[in-house]
Amino acid sequence: MRCSEHRRGWAVLALASTAMAQTPTLLPTPLPTALPSSMPTVLPTISSLPTPLPTISSLPTSLPTPLPTISSMPTPLPTAAPSPLPTSLPTSLPTPVPTMTPIPTPLPTSSPTPLPTPLPTPFPSIEFGKYDWFFSAVLTGGAMVFMFLITQCLVRRAKVRSTPQIQEMAVDKFRDASKGQNWSWDLALAFNVLDERDDAEALEGSHNEFRRNNTLRKVLKKLAMGGLETKCFYSRDRDKVFVKVRASRERLAREADRINFKVRLDENEIQTRLGEGSKDERDGSWKWFPKLYNDDIIQGLEDDGWCEANYERGVTAQDRTERVLVRNDDEKNMKLPEDEREVLGYIEPIQDVMQQTMAPFYKDIYGEYSTEDDMQALYHQHWRTSSPFRGVDRVKLIISIIECRESDGGCQYEYEKALTRGPNGQNCLEAFFPLHDEDEMLPVLRKVIDVYTMPWNIPTDELKDYFGEKIGLYFKWAAHYTSWMSMAAVVGMITFVFSTGLFETLGKEYTMQGAWGEDDENPRGVYRATGLWGAKVDHVLVPVFCVFMSFWSVLYFESWKSTQVTMAQRWGMHGSEDEQQDRPTFIQNPENVEINSPVDGSPMFYFPPALSAHRKNMGMLMTSTFVVITMIGVFSTFMLKGIMTDQNRDYFPYFVVPPSIAFWTADTKLQYGALGSKATLVGGFPYGSIVATGWNSVQILLLDGIFSPIAYRYNVWENHRVNTEFEDALIMKNFLFGFINKFGALIYIAFLKVPFVARTLWPILDAMADGESVDPNTELYDGAAELPWSCGIGMNKDTCLMEIHQQLVAIFGINMIVTNVVKVMIPFLMEIGMTEEEQEEKDDVDAEFEKADASAAGPIKRMRSKVECEFDLEEFPLIEGPFDSYKELVFQFGYATLFAAAYPLAPLLSFMSNYVDIRSDLYSIGYENRRPIPANAEDIGSWEGILDTMGTAAIISNSALVCLTGEFMDGYDWMTRLLSFLAMEHGLMMMKVAISVGSPDMPDEVEMQLGRQEFIVSKLIDDREDDQDPPLEEAEDPIHAAIEVFQTDEDAVLKLEVEEQVRADLKRRAKAGAPDDESAGGGPAEETKDD
Repeated sequence: MRCSEHRRGWAVLALASTAMAQTPTLLPTPLPTALPSSMPTVLPTISSLPTPLPTISSLPTSLPTPLPTISSMPTPLPTAAPSPLPTSLPTSLPTPVPTMTPIPTPLPTSSPTPLPTPLPTPFPSIEFGKYDWFFSAVLTGGAMVFMFLITQCLVRRAKVRSTPQIQEMAVDKFRDASKGQNWSWDLALAFNVLDERDDAEALEGSHNEFRRNNTLRKVLKKLAMGGLETKCFYSRDRDKVFVKVRASRERLAREADRINFKVRLDENEIQTRLGEGSKDERDGSWKWFPKLYNDDIIQGLEDDGWCEANYERGVTAQDRTERVLVRNDDEKNMKLPEDEREVLGYIEPIQDVMQQTMAPFYKDIYGEYSTEDDMQALYHQHWRTSSPFRGVDRVKLIISIIECRESDGGCQYEYEKALTRGPNGQNCLEAFFPLHDEDEMLPVLRKVIDVYTMPWNIPTDELKDYFGEKIGLYFKWAAHYTSWMSMAAVVGMITFVFSTGLFETLGKEYTMQGAWGEDDENPRGVYRATGLWGAKVDHVLVPVFCVFMSFWSVLYFESWKSTQVTMAQRWGMHGSEDEQQDRPTFIQNPENVEINSPVDGSPMFYFPPALSAHRKNMGMLMTSTFVVITMIGVFSTFMLKGIMTDQNRDYFPYFVVPPSIAFWTADTKLQYGALGSKATLVGGFPYGSIVATGWNSVQILLLDGIFSPIAYRYNVWENHRVNTEFEDALIMKNFLFGFINKFGALIYIAFLKVPFVARTLWPILDAMADGESVDPNTELYDGAAELPWSCGIGMNKDTCLMEIHQQLVAIFGINMIVTNVVKVMIPFLMEIGMTEEEQEEKDDVDAEFEKADASAAGPIKRMRSKVECEFDLEEFPLIEGPFDSYKELVFQFGYATLFAAAYPLAPLLSFMSNYVDIRSDLYSIGYENRRPIPANAEDIGSWEGILDTMGTAAIISNSALVCLTGEFMDGYDWMTRLLSFLAMEHGLMMMKVAISVGSPDMPDEVEMQLGRQEFIVSKLIDDREDDQDPPLEEAEDPIHAAIEVFQTDEDAVLKLEVEEQVRADLKRRAKAGAPDDESAGGGPAEETKDD
């Protein structure tokens, strides 16, 4: 763009020089004698205009890069035919004269005559020249290198942490793969060690009855009564007692049978049993016939005689069914020919003739576990455990045993209540956590954290099998989102590269032109606004990219809904959230009242609805208060930005970096001050905009850090009954606040800054400060492009899209740097900076000396056990953990889609950030946290609705950016732009609705597979009888069956007989003189008379 301004300036000067050379008789009037102090040289008085353009010896051969603009000029510079010079020099020009470097023709020397007015340049421009694309590529490449280094740090840390410690371990007789019991300890509890005095004081008082009933000794007794095996030991510091817990396969099987625990069925056994069918053990009759062709049937089909007697198949193209008759095979029927034996039923095989699904019918089938011996072969045996139970299943079943009532064979230990802290807490259990299994965890972590593992190759099934379905579903969603973001990143990079002017000719020919044509400000569509790195945000590809992102967001969301349902079916989670238990904090709330259920009379806790509604309203009031505070903070930040970047004020130099530091601005001249008293500042870089933008990014992090714990406490105070209600309320609070906190500044710049501040508020405040009234008809009130606090000020003549672009870069950059430096870089640098001696000293601090055995020479330091090492790790909160990760990625989705018009590289940065976040999250869960308590999950909950809302908001936002905020339609009036916005927004909305309607929430394959699972379970586990109709009895000779044809209709003959009988009765009664009610009507009496 700047090069085009140079060429435009040279063209104007050339035309002016030619015109003046051809009209030597035109004489200018003498110029005024006053010369302003701001001019570097003075122009001479010209007595006559020679044929060549005169030169002035005292004028330098080159002008400063930003040539000052003249305050007001009634007519623009001539561009074609020459015209007489004016009799007096105008005071100012309406638009800045283009920037020029060397003047090609020297001016003649003459006596100087000063000019009367200065030539101010309040808004100079910085030139990047034709290398704009280079800066963009370098900075983007730098971001990619930074993220690659972060990933390498994670890989190195994972390699160090994944080296298992070598410890001498006694032979564990419990672990026996031949018995289907290939595991050891699964769970650990930690109790504080108190002396007798402290323990007695702690147990005093009636309110500590729970503690008296849940001491270490009583807890061990409860665990033993529940059939669990335990082992206690002191910590190395002897301040805690750890209890390891495990269960045998038999105990796990009994609990799984009691709670109808679902396990995966073996694929081969499914096919085998469906091919055999089921018979009643008492009389040998069929309960249900085979549903597949077994080996005997396949062999029979090869025999033409057998096939002709037993195989039936449709004979038309519309009838492609087939079945095999099942005949009686008792001694009597076996003596008969094949086609004469009794037919008991038929086999209708499970077939997918029309290829409706690619999944085999026996794939990913889950059924309820049963302890019956003949059912054990039906369940899939996991190779690692040699049993139907995965490691995560064992943890779920052990926790179920601990929570189960004693009457059902459980421990009836309320461990969650025992873990509560604070004045209302019991404080009698220090920790309760599953133990990591390094043999199972390390391989999958190495595979995911590897640099070259793409998001679509992440083994989410293995993560699900180790951490549970809830965390596995989060990683599945993050991988799916990142995979889709790669497509948007490619399109965004293409848009960005073309908009930088890398392909200069193509950029000129196919960029939008002001008012869809050329003008003085925008020849050939080369836009005035250049990006932070030289990118032109008002490029013709930008609206195309906005439309693409609108389609992308809708298609991505519909794809995820389909994937989510598919995962629920594949993981056996379909319908797992239908029944939910009360939250422990709800049960422990002293404000609850325990009553009998009005439905079935069972005990239940009752929380008054009025009190619940009051607390929820208070929670929303708290959220609204934070939203208002955030809005005030955003507005104050941009007020400060307007003050710091206002070049019409005398304090402007205080917000400029001196040229000694900003060396690249040594040739730049900035003018500041009130109009008519401008001063020149040589060199310097205004930092007000950068400071305000950076502060807004920091403000987002600070407010989010303050609000999140407060919102969580309010959510607990609201006392939600089940986890789903708790999570939904927490998501709603964080979304309402986060939307304003994270997007408030961008919304302000895009839609509020110019119409409500630059064009309304600022002129009013400026006029009030000067004691003047505001005229609504003035150009100032209409919002000139160079108003203070407008989007048209700054070093790059920024548009609003450009300011949004800079804001997004700052937000992404600061968030990426802060998050990854804190989570990855600092711990990595601390680890590599620690010497081996310091590491040993850290491990051995406060170590206990003891003898390994009687033959040892002296005391040795006992190594810290695996349980102690995991106890020192941070606890992973099941709700808050995935919640924070979901929140981070959902709002990042908003950054990438809501303002795609302003920053096409946002999807690329999102992809890079997610690429690292998946690894850092998994590293944190696997190495820096205790193993999470596994939980079921069928979907991502309310986040699904938030994503849908974001997609709708993206359509509205991008349509407004293209039609209303950007310069794509500068030549049109507001009504035309508004109608264009409505047309674009409604068109994309209709597209969204059409795609949503055309994309079912549950794919046909999943629905078919769920139907198969229900059918297979009903046969193989429930042993449900067939509902087939018994075969119809066949006539001996159906073709020559006797046909009897009657002469008359029996019903008609019967009617005549009845009528004759009635007439006879009437005659008899008439002769006898009996009363006849029917003859009173005249009908029958007349008939008798006629007779």
